[in-house]
Amino acid sequence: MSERQIDPPPSGGLAQPLAQEDSQPRDGRTPLVAVIAAFVAIVVAWVASAFVLRMLVPDLGFRGQFGDSFGALNALFSGLAFGGVIYAIVLQRRELQYQREELELSRMALTKTALAAETSAREAYKARSSTAFLEVLSLLDKLRPHWHRAYAMREPVANWTEEEATLADKVATTLERVAYISKSGLLDPGYIMDGYAKVFVQCWKKLGPWVYAYRTKCGEPETLEAGGYQRKHFELFSRECLAHLERAGSTPAEKTQRRTGAQSGDGG
Repeated sequence: MSERQIDPPPSGGLAQPLAQEDSQPRDGRTPLVAVIAAFVAIVVAWVASAFVLRMLVPDLGFRGQFGDSFGALNALFSGLAFGGVIYAIVLQRRELQYQREELELSRMALTKTALAAETSAREAYKARSSTAFLEVLSLLDKLRPHWHRAYAMREPVANWTEEEATLADKVATTLERVAYISKSGLLDPGYIMDGYAKVFVQCWKKLGPWVYAYRTKCGEPETLEAGGYQRKHFELFSRECLAHLERAGSTPAEKTQRRTGAQSGDGG
């Protein structure tokens, strides 16, 4: 089978336009060259006028009268030059006004774009928050029977059966996930605390010793302050829930204290 031969491109194809383009002068140099040429021509004409005037008018006195006859014309050109300066100032002022208007329009457009982006981000955050909130509620609803079983488990942790240890791991892992979502910024943790603060506090009170033992088993320090990590968010969120209940006066200890104070007041 013979190889397919590729014809070389014609010599006048791409090379010729590129060569023509390179040979053409750049547009940026044309105004500068024109200004320099005009300046040189004016200087040459001014220098040559002295010699031409001396050859055409040899008499010095008549030459002075001849020059004075152009006084009105000089005044006219001076006035025209001054008018040109004023007109240039007016044009420059108008151009600056147009630039200010364009900058104002650009600023307004950027402001509208920023507001639209902020609104879009806010709506996206609401959508993510709704999704996260529904997910948390679903997790807690499925976990409800399991944490009630965990409440009834006997102490100490060393006496737990394998089934009870599995239940403790399930409850702690799910509450760890709920705590992480609550503290991730996708939703307000107060929503979860208002409805489930007591659940977190009681579950940590029951499962805290098991978490400490689990950390030790994994080769970690027992406490968070010492560097423990397992079920970290579960423990931290349980502390926040306890503080939330204390601010609301809803902890069991405060209820007992209020009940005792009421009974003492009745007895008095």
